[in-house]
Amino acid sequence: MKDVSRKANNNRRGFTLVEMLISLSIFAVVTAFAMANFKAGQQGDELRLSARITASLIQRARTQTVSGYAIYYCHGGALAGQLCPTGNDAECGDGVCQRDIPPAYGINISAAVEENREVRIFADINGNEKYDVGEALRSDSVSPGPFVFINSVAPVQLNALDIIFTPPKPITSFNGSIVDGLATIILQHANTGRQTTITVNRISGLVSID
Repeated sequence: MKDVSRKANNNRRGFTLVEMLISLSIFAVVTAFAMANFKAGQQGDELRLSARITASLIQRARTQTVSGYAIYYCHGGALAGQLCPTGNDAECGDGVCQRDIPPAYGINISAAVEENREVRIFADINGNEKYDVGEALRSDSVSPGPFVFINSVAPVQLNALDIIFTPPKPITSFNGSIVDGLATIILQHANTGRQTTITVNRISGLVSID
């Protein structure tokens, strides 16, 4: 009777130390693999979201042109063409602050290291079909996080791309030219090196993400 009891107890023995260590090692490997996949998925989502944000900002500049959006800027005087956001003449020195529709709207996208995480929507007040200091209406980050940046743009001029929308249709130009049919913006994730491309069709105005 005692022998039977001993055999039953031996059959119910727990894991040995070696078996537990092996199990823990397998669990650690599986967990690390799952975490790596989860992190890679998060980084991929950040890149895709950044592309959508950038594309929506390009569309915003185009929409302002189509809608005939008016802004306050100085007319006459030494500060002619400067923005006067409050609508106060005092901002214009010897000129007058008036609400008017600028000749065009645009978006400035730079791949320069110190500027490659933001884009500027601007009013092309002087009509020269490029971004000038003082014309920015707003600056927006291309990403909700710190890791996505603008890797390159094309066509490029002084390491930047200005996409201009001239009313009423609007007519789209890249860096003041209507020669190129497409403009591209490449975003890159700093940690993974993965990239995504935003393409703007000059003729149709379509903005697509590859």
